[in-house]
Amino acid sequence: MSPSESKRDAVEAAAGPMRERQRAEIGQLAEAERALRRADREHDRALRKSRRLRLARSSSPSSERKPEPQPAEIDAVGHRSRAIAETRTVLGSLGDLLGEGEEILDMAAGINAGHDGVLVVTDRRLIFVAPRRTLSLRHEDIARVEMRGRRWLGTRIAVFSPKGRATFSGIRQRHASELAELLDERSAVSAG
Repeated sequence: MSPSESKRDAVEAAAGPMRERQRAEIGQLAEAERALRRADREHDRALRKSRRLRLARSSSPSSERKPEPQPAEIDAVGHRSRAIAETRTVLGSLGDLLGEGEEILDMAAGINAGHDGVLVVTDRRLIFVAPRRTLSLRHEDIARVEMRGRRWLGTRIAVFSPKGRATFSGIRQRHASELAELLDERSAVSAG
């Protein structure tokens, strides 16, 4: 056995337990993500129940004084209102960006350069729209597309063009794979 083979065997032997720990950590992160989603749903249910109770109290004739909303309720409602307003802004911007006859093929929520927005693949280009950021790349300008990692925040798609690299994260792995395939397909058709 050569020294390089013995080194490779030693590295493989040491890598086994590390891979097992990594799998366990990935499982723990996935469970934590599920717990956060459950907690978010519970929180939303509690807010809806609170709103229903407030509406019921305000509509019933009573001389009782209405309880003041709790600060957590105000923050959650304010946050949700801001999110809805930003979503409307993004969707309005997307409508303005689309050319006549341009068809949307797929879209996903994603993050680019720290901005939460929407990644859109049309029959002509790739568009990322966020409240304070817009990015547009024609399919013929895309040199290659890579999917990177399977992180707890989602899979990342890296799009390379003459202008540089644009990375989109926070996308579910299956959807990221579909988007990457679609971008590869469209850029190959545009180049050929």
